[in-house]
Amino acid sequence: MTSQDYLSELFSLDGRVAVVTGGSSGIGRAIAGALALAGASVLVVARREPELAATVGELDAHGCRAAWVSADLGTREGVGAAAEEAAQAFGEPDILVNCAGVNLRPPMGELGEDVWDTTMAVNLEAPYLLGQRFGPGMAERGFGRIIHITSQQGHRAFVQSGAYGVSKGALESLARSQAEAWSPHGVTCNTLVPGFVMTPLNARLSSDPEKMATLAARTMVGRNGLAEDFAGVAVFLASRASAYVTGQAIFVDGGFLRSLSPTPRRREIRASGSPCRMLSVLAEFQCELRPTSRRIRHGPVRGRVGGRGSSRRWAIPVDAQRSPCGHRVVACGRAARAPLAITLGAPNPLNWEMFSPDNN
Repeated sequence: MTSQDYLSELFSLDGRVAVVTGGSSGIGRAIAGALALAGASVLVVARREPELAATVGELDAHGCRAAWVSADLGTREGVGAAAEEAAQAFGEPDILVNCAGVNLRPPMGELGEDVWDTTMAVNLEAPYLLGQRFGPGMAERGFGRIIHITSQQGHRAFVQSGAYGVSKGALESLARSQAEAWSPHGVTCNTLVPGFVMTPLNARLSSDPEKMATLAARTMVGRNGLAEDFAGVAVFLASRASAYVTGQAIFVDGGFLRSLSPTPRRREIRASGSPCRMLSVLAEFQCELRPTSRRIRHGPVRGRVGGRGSSRRWAIPVDAQRSPCGHRVVACGRAARAPLAITLGAPNPLNWEMFSPDNN
């Protein structure tokens, strides 16, 4: 067996049929293209016909087998019609990728039932209904792959998570329930969790260079994501190679979830005042301060602060969800006998410390 034969046996999608919702732009389009180039016949489902036609036209130009269905996935009727039309194009699908979604993020206090209903319908109910339509058939045939695109918001709430975060967290639970039901019959169900990816859905944020740089600094690889970063992992999850991977959330985020600060640069912020007055400095960085032991505990990202007086070592409590990325000089309190300093961005982001210079 040649290396090409071996790789083909593991990853080729020849003879498979894939349905990709939200496949006309962003991550969905990249995944649709990857599955098609790997050999699958791909049916792209989305709303806007011009983008659908352009996507399928591009795949046709590469010699792929592709078609499209324009549908409104915000209603049960629309989902049902799309599913039936999709099955008519190339037959019942072996692979279902749920990438279509809406990202409506009003403050929680202003979240109305209309936004809630729309978010749940597109982000959660449509994947559920499509799974119910295609999952049993996959199980009966002995092979199937269901892939949901979720979000960091499914794991932690930040920046007005609201209904969007609820829908993505529930979608991950749906994947686990589907895996429990159908994995014994050859159907794996997993989720892909993006970091910040430059797509049309994030166009407003992508237009702000400062915010883009801040987000890139929070990744371990030092850049923001691209739609094509999902191509390889999508082909893996859709192929025979992933037969023993199911019920999992796979992060495609450049290490964003686990990175708390820019690395490995060191930036120092000096401030005058007694340790008690340093509370106002810490408040600038949205850190919570609690007097406990001096030991920094690795594991859950909770901070520790300890010692008495400015001559002792202190540790800054770190909130992993709201860690500072852009650092600015902050002064507080009156001049003190022993100025203190905060050092941020150390190689190990869990070991941010506040210390007196003479103890360094």
